[in-house]
This record gives sequence, C-alpha cells and structure tokens, in this order.
Amino acid sequence: MKKLFPCVTVITILWFSQLTFSSCSKTVTKTVTDTVTKVVTPISSLLLGKQWIVDSLYVNYTASNPGTLAYVRGGSNNTQNLDNFIVIMWPDLTQLFINGNSNSTYTFAFQNSDSTQLLIHNPNVDYARIVYLSEKYLTIYDSTNSALSYYIYKP
Repeated sequence: MKKLFPCVTVITILWFSQLTFSSCSKTVTKTVTDTVTKVVTPISSLLLGKQWIVDSLYVNYTASNPGTLAYVRGGSNNTQNLDNFIVIMWPDLTQLFINGNSNSTYTFAFQNSDSTQLLIHNPNVDYARIVYLSEKYLTIYDSTNSALSYYIYKP
C-alpha cells in the first residue's frame, strides 16, 4: 500500500490539473481594420511622384527622321541647356517644372485609357505621348506646335 500511495497521488494531481487547465477559457478580442486600396495603373505607378531630369533631347523627330540631337546630359556640343530642368508629375494631376531656382506648376491629364497620351497646360497646351516608361527611363514624344521633340528622362 505504501508503494501504491505515491502513484495514486500523482495520478490524482494530474487528473485535477487536467480538469483545471482544460476548463479555462481565454477571451481573445481581434480588431479588424478595413483598408481601402487605390488601384494604380502600371504607368502611373512608374511615372508619378518622381523627379525626372532630361537625359537627352532630339528635335524634329518624325517616323522617318530620328531628329537632331539638341541636348545630352554631360555633353559639350549641346544647342540647348537642360542641365537644371526637373519635372515631377504628381498623382493630383499637377506637374512641377523646375528650372534651376525658378519653378512653375501646371496641370495635366491623361487623354486615353492606357494613360500614354498626355495633355499638359503650361500655360499653353502641350500634347505628348509616352513612348517608353520603365524604372530607369521615361521617353516622351512632344508634338506640340509641330515641335516634334523626343525627350528621354531619367529619375
């Protein structure tokens, strides 16, 4: 009997602890927050909110003529100086145009469903088409007033 007593004691303790722990309940409160996500087109996510600087500019660019190189960043024979130009297009459809110490704010609009055609009011009206857009380059064809300019920007 003396040998059986410790064994019964251990079994009794385990049985009571099982009842105690299994009958415990824990209340968990979860907070759920709804998040509204704005759908962003691939073009707008690459284009908007970045500082774009002119890397090169071709003038008189047409389908049959690649135009004349008027500016290349770091070049010595440029006919135009665009070293201080920065363009930022914001999601609220405003464009900040910086030229050295001066800046201007214009509005713009996407003119087609794939957001490749732009109408920029600066203060006149510029018609432009996004030809190429990646993380590293933005190429815009500006056909305003037959300027036929082909701008290549980089962030």
